Amino acid sequence: MLKVQTNPVTGFSAYVHPDGRAFFSSSALVKLIGIDHKSLAKIIDVKGVVNYASEFSEVLSVGGLQGVGNLISAIDLKTIIRAYSPTSESQKIRKEQIIDALMDAGATAYVYRLCGYEVKTKETSPLLNPVEEMLKFTQVAREVLEIEDPMIKSLLSNKLKGILAETQNILPGANHPIGVVHLAEQLGYKCDRSTSTLLGKYVSARVKSLGKTGHGQYSVHVYNRGDIESHIHDYFDLKNLPTV
Repeated sequence: MLKVQTNPVTGFSAYVHPDGRAFFSSSALVKLIGIDHKSLAKIIDVKGVVNYASEFSEVLSVGGLQGVGNLISAIDLKTIIRAYSPTSESQKIRKEQIIDALMDAGATAYVYRLCGYEVKTKETSPLLNPVEEMLKFTQVAREVLEIEDPMIKSLLSNKLKGILAETQNILPGANHPIGVVHLAEQLGYKCDRSTSTLLGKYVSARVKSLGKTGHGQYSVHVYNRGDIESHIHDYFDLKNLPTV
C-alpha cells in the first residue's frame, strides 16, 4: 500500500511504496514545478504519462486511508519537466534547477529527498552516450599512436584493447615490446653490467630496435620479444662454448 510522506520542513508530500517506487499527485507537481493544472494535464495527455491511480485505489495518510485521483510516477517527472515550456524567468530557473537535480540524484531519489528522506547516492563517473564515448576513445587512440616510447605505447595500447574487450589478459607474446636484458633475466640468464652491454650490442647488430624507453638513469632499446628471444639464447650458448 502507498503511504503519504510529508517533509516536516517544507510541507511537500509525495506517495511512497514499500518496493521503493514514488509517486506525485497532480497538485504536488503543480506546486513543485510552478505549472498550472491545465498545462500539466495537457502534457500528461500528449506524452502519454500513465496515471497509476487505478493500481492504488487507496493510500495511507496520517488521517487514515484516503482515495487518490491522479498518481504520476517519479520516473515520469523527467518527461514532464522537459516538455514544460515556462513563460517567466523564475519558471525557467525552476525548470533548470529540477533538471539539474534529476541528473544529479535520479528521479526517485530526488522525490525521496523532497519528502524529507536522507538519500545517499554513490558517486559515479559521468556516462557518455555511445557516439561521445567512441569519439573520446578514438582521440585517445590517436594520441597513443603519437607516443614514441614503445613500452609506454604498448601498455596504453593494451589498456585500450582491454576496454574494447578484445583481450582480457595481456600476456608477454611474440609482439610484446621488451628490453634485451629484461627478457634475458626472464629466461633465466644472469646479466652483470659487462654481460648486459655485450648482449645488447650482439642483439642490436642483428635486430632492428623498436625505439628506446626510459630505464632508470638510462634509456634502453626495446624489441619485439619474438624477434630477439632466439638471439639471446644464441649469445649465451656461444658464450658458454668451451675455449680451444
